[in-house]
Amino acid sequence: MKKLILLFFSLLIIVVAQGQRIPGNLSPNRVQAINAEVENARAIIKEKGLNEDEVIQRMQDKGIDLQNLDPTTADPDKIRSVFNEVVEELTEEQAKAGTESSDSTVTTTSTSVTTGIGADQTKNIENKVNQGKTVSEAIAEEVAEEIQEDLPPTDIYGQHIFRNNSIAEFTKSYEVKPPLTYQLGVGDQVAVSLFGISLFNGKFEIGTDGFIRPENMSPIYLKNITLEKAKPLIASRFHQRYRFTDDQIEVTLDVARTITVNIVGDVINPGAYTIPATNTAINALAIAGGPSNIGSVRNIELIKQNGERRKIDIYEYLQNPNKANEFFLEQNDFIYVPVARKIVSIDGAIQRSFRYELLENENLKSLIDYAGGLAANAYRSNIQVRRLVDDEERLLDINLKALYDENKDFALSNADQIIVRSIPKPYQNFVEAGGAVQLSGKYELIPNMRITDLVNKAILDKEARTDVMYLKRVKPDRNVEYIRLNYDSIQLNPAGTLNLLLQPEDYLQVYTLSKFADKGTIQVEGAVRSPVEVPFDLEDNLKLQDALLLAGGLNKDASDFGYLFRKNSSNSEDIIYQRINVREATNAGNSSSNILLQPNDRILVLSNTQFSDEFTIAVQGEVRRPGEYQYDETLTLRDALTLA
Repeated sequence: MKKLILLFFSLLIIVVAQGQRIPGNLSPNRVQAINAEVENARAIIKEKGLNEDEVIQRMQDKGIDLQNLDPTTADPDKIRSVFNEVVEELTEEQAKAGTESSDSTVTTTSTSVTTGIGADQTKNIENKVNQGKTVSEAIAEEVAEEIQEDLPPTDIYGQHIFRNNSIAEFTKSYEVKPPLTYQLGVGDQVAVSLFGISLFNGKFEIGTDGFIRPENMSPIYLKNITLEKAKPLIASRFHQRYRFTDDQIEVTLDVARTITVNIVGDVINPGAYTIPATNTAINALAIAGGPSNIGSVRNIELIKQNGERRKIDIYEYLQNPNKANEFFLEQNDFIYVPVARKIVSIDGAIQRSFRYELLENENLKSLIDYAGGLAANAYRSNIQVRRLVDDEERLLDINLKALYDENKDFALSNADQIIVRSIPKPYQNFVEAGGAVQLSGKYELIPNMRITDLVNKAILDKEARTDVMYLKRVKPDRNVEYIRLNYDSIQLNPAGTLNLLLQPEDYLQVYTLSKFADKGTIQVEGAVRSPVEVPFDLEDNLKLQDALLLAGGLNKDASDFGYLFRKNSSNSEDIIYQRINVREATNAGNSSSNILLQPNDRILVLSNTQFSDEFTIAVQGEVRRPGEYQYDETLTLRDALTLA
């Protein structure tokens, strides 16, 4: 960051006296850049409260004649060193002088750096200028980017807001609309607009005496008055000269004054920063990179010129961001970041595992609140604390549940590590039903719960088998036993011993009747209209005629005969072949051919075409379509030639 600012200073040196002439051997782009830099250089010198002629004279006294400086041959290192010395001298002499620039860029007067600046950083700034930004804007952006790149990883909760761009840094006085609590001061520009019967637009700067002076009106004192109170005060004065209602006047801060704030202590980049007064103390801390890894986020102090000290607690800000509006800054305020004194960590079944800074009066309950509370599966009966005592590490077991029940707390010490364990086992206060029930699943095990209670919750299916059920029970040694139940007997005497008391993790298995029935099919294929396979068991009493009708009847080319393929009842691997008269079975249901079927019978109806030979004739030679054609007694030589 300091290198970038020194680069900007060296640019100022080269261009500050170039209002008289531009060397002809510079490129057009360089000429354009120098012209832009001249104006920005003068603006920056004004921001720092320095006199341009005095800067030039001081430089000349030290051997650098800016009036006759050739930018093409100037030694940047020597110029940088001398200019840095002059700036520090003048800044020290005029430290109490207010800056009144209306286009203020964040600057710092941190300790000087005499080393050079990287070529990449110089190129980045030039690129930003070529994109249309002023030199001051380009430098400010590069400074902010370098600070962000150099920030160490977050170590304590609360530091993250300064390192992940959560907080805006207002480097321009017009970048932010201040809240109504903003206190006006010397250098602020207030805009007043009237609309309605009277029309008026004007801007007024608060002078060193604290007054604005509208034309043909008495001065209005606004120093140290909030924007909220300034509006009715200005309205009352303007009512004496203009006609408008209270909703026809608008009072806004058009351009904020710039102030110098000193940020010291354990911060990433301590120093004196010149920033718009619209920044709060928290914004200013963000500009400086925020507290270092050992810096406090709970005991930051804002020290006023009158000696008043106000504590800034980042955790309060995280819970209520409007807190930032309570810490607006004034000229020469100090922000002091001390070392954090009570850092504890929490890990495990907690919403946000991290290291936290606690105040002296804050302990375990506060820590859990800052961490977002316990996770749903936290085991509260035994939370462990690892603590360093007398050069050794000790382990303490804490019953958090008892602490909350008794409305007590547990005192924590610096470097304590809190471990919140998860519930060691899943819930076990359940019983379960499955199989031929309408509502299978787990149910809460309540005292004196029995088999009938579980069945009433799960609701048996109509197909459920009630004479045999099994209760799967996990014994204390985690082995499993199966208990056979007769639910029909249980229902006859619900108060009897057969209606067992349930235990945790009991599982009731209910079977369907179909599970214990032999299932089969009847299959009909071959010369039928609709080959089919249908479920079938012995109770259906289907005959051959029924099966053929289910298949849509015989085709016209169906033979009178077919075959029945039947599995041997004593050996399912053996197949019995039985010749059947399908024509007779179809025409006469009472004939002996209409046999009774058995499960898994397969009926094949043969086609007459299977018993006829097919012959062909061949036509070859000088014909259009030589080939073979199916023979029939009606086919003549003329027909064959015509077909070919």
